[in-house]
Amino acid sequence: MALRNTIMIIFVAMACVGVCSGAASSEAVHGGVVHKVGNSTGWSIFGDYKNWASTKEFHVGDALLFVYAKEYHNLMELNGEDYQSCNAKSPLALYAAGLDSIPLDKPW
Repeated sequence: MALRNTIMIIFVAMACVGVCSGAASSEAVHGGVVHKVGNSTGWSIFGDYKNWASTKEFHVGDALLFVYAKEYHNLMELNGEDYQSCNAKSPLALYAAGLDSIPLDKPW
Protein backbone atom coordinates (compact mmCIF):
# COMPACT_ATOMS: atom_id res chain seq x y z
CA MET A 1 0.00 0.00 0.00
CA ALA A 2 1.31 3.43 -0.90
CA LEU A 3 2.58 5.63 1.86
CA ARG A 4 0.03 8.33 2.58
CA ASN A 5 1.31 11.69 3.72
CA THR A 6 -1.05 13.95 5.58
CA ILE A 7 -1.07 17.49 4.36
CA MET A 8 -2.16 19.87 7.10
CA ILE A 9 -3.72 23.18 6.22
CA ILE A 10 -5.37 26.04 7.93
CA PHE A 11 -7.91 27.70 5.69
CA VAL A 12 -8.35 30.89 7.64
CA ALA A 13 -4.65 31.77 7.48
CA MET A 14 -4.73 31.67 3.70
CA ALA A 15 -7.99 33.60 3.62
CA CYS A 16 -6.43 36.49 5.57
CA VAL A 17 -3.48 37.04 3.25
CA GLY A 18 -3.53 38.74 -0.09
CA VAL A 19 -3.97 41.60 -2.45
CA CYS A 20 -6.12 41.79 -5.56
CA SER A 21 -5.93 38.78 -7.86
CA GLY A 22 -6.25 38.56 -11.59
CA ALA A 23 -4.93 35.01 -11.75
CA ALA A 24 -6.02 32.85 -14.66
CA SER A 25 -6.53 29.94 -12.24
CA SER A 26 -9.58 31.63 -10.70
CA GLU A 27 -13.13 31.30 -11.94
CA ALA A 28 -16.34 32.90 -10.73
CA VAL A 29 -18.73 30.46 -9.03
CA HIS A 30 -21.89 31.30 -7.03
CA GLY A 31 -20.82 34.93 -6.80
CA GLY A 32 -17.41 33.87 -5.47
CA VAL A 33 -14.06 32.91 -6.93
CA VAL A 34 -12.50 29.44 -6.99
CA HIS A 35 -8.80 29.72 -6.16
CA LYS A 36 -6.81 26.69 -7.33
CA VAL A 37 -4.22 26.30 -4.59
CA GLY A 38 -0.78 26.31 -6.20
CA ASN A 39 -2.21 27.63 -9.50
CA SER A 40 -1.43 25.37 -12.48
CA THR A 41 0.88 23.04 -10.52
CA GLY A 42 -1.79 22.23 -7.93
CA TRP A 43 -1.17 21.33 -4.29
CA SER A 44 2.14 19.82 -3.26
CA ILE A 45 4.05 19.52 -0.01
CA PHE A 46 6.80 21.61 -1.63
CA GLY A 47 4.70 24.65 -2.59
CA ASP A 48 5.30 28.22 -1.40
CA TYR A 49 1.73 28.91 -0.29
CA LYS A 50 2.52 32.06 1.66
CA ASN A 51 3.75 33.59 -1.61
CA TRP A 52 0.81 32.07 -3.53
CA ALA A 53 -1.74 33.52 -1.08
CA SER A 54 -0.09 36.95 -1.11
CA THR A 55 -1.20 37.36 -4.74
CA LYS A 56 -4.87 36.67 -3.96
CA GLU A 57 -7.77 38.46 -2.34
CA PHE A 58 -10.11 36.07 -0.53
CA HIS A 59 -13.76 36.75 0.34
CA VAL A 60 -16.62 34.91 2.01
CA GLY A 61 -18.26 32.92 -0.79
CA ASP A 62 -14.96 32.05 -2.49
CA ALA A 63 -13.58 28.50 -2.48
CA LEU A 64 -10.13 26.91 -2.32
CA LEU A 65 -9.61 24.08 -4.81
CA PHE A 66 -6.98 21.51 -3.83
CA VAL A 67 -5.74 19.17 -6.59
CA TYR A 68 -3.36 16.43 -5.40
CA ALA A 69 -2.49 12.75 -5.85
CA LYS A 70 -5.02 10.99 -3.60
CA GLU A 71 -2.97 7.80 -3.70
CA TYR A 72 -0.27 9.53 -1.65
CA HIS A 73 -1.90 12.44 0.15
CA ASN A 74 -4.97 13.67 1.90
CA LEU A 75 -6.02 17.03 3.29
CA MET A 76 -6.88 17.94 6.89
CA GLU A 77 -8.46 21.11 8.20
CA LEU A 78 -7.11 22.04 11.63
CA ASN A 79 -7.77 24.82 14.09
CA GLY A 80 -4.99 27.37 14.53
CA GLU A 81 -3.55 25.88 17.72
CA ASP A 82 -3.38 22.34 16.32
CA TYR A 83 -1.83 23.63 13.09
CA GLN A 84 0.89 25.53 14.96
CA SER A 85 1.73 22.50 17.13
CA CYS A 86 1.49 20.05 14.18
CA ASN A 87 -1.21 18.07 15.99
CA ALA A 88 -3.44 16.19 13.52
CA LYS A 89 -5.23 14.03 16.11
CA SER A 90 -8.52 15.97 15.97
CA PRO A 91 -9.04 17.45 12.50
CA LEU A 92 -12.05 19.66 11.88
CA ALA A 93 -12.43 17.98 8.48
CA LEU A 94 -10.66 15.32 6.41
CA TYR A 95 -10.60 15.29 2.60
CA ALA A 96 -9.19 12.51 0.41
CA ALA A 97 -10.72 12.85 -3.07
CA GLY A 98 -7.70 14.47 -4.73
CA LEU A 99 -9.96 17.23 -6.06
CA ASP A 100 -11.43 19.01 -3.05
CA SER A 101 -13.22 22.35 -3.05
CA ILE A 102 -13.35 24.03 0.35
CA PRO A 103 -15.79 26.94 0.70
CA LEU A 104 -14.71 30.06 2.57
CA ASP A 105 -17.98 30.50 4.43
CA LYS A 106 -17.05 32.90 7.24
CA PRO A 107 -14.73 35.86 7.71
CA TRP A 108 -11.54 35.57 9.73
